Amino acid sequence: MHYLYGWQHNQNRNDNAKQHPCLLPMAAFDTDALKETYQYDLQSIINISKYLAYIDYELVAMA
Repeated sequence: MHYLYGWQHNQNRNDNAKQHPCLLPMAAFDTDALKETYQYDLQSIINISKYLAYIDYELVAMA
């Protein structure tokens, strides 16, 4: 979420420059393990309605 607001990774935190040491560099997200995690998370989101139906819950649109 921070990246969407223009924050970047840096060793030292600087709020004015939008830099934070806890953010990972974008290159760190290009690993096979993270790609597998991304796919797992994506499938979980895609199948939410199935998971809820399995435990007898129903999604209903609110007016």
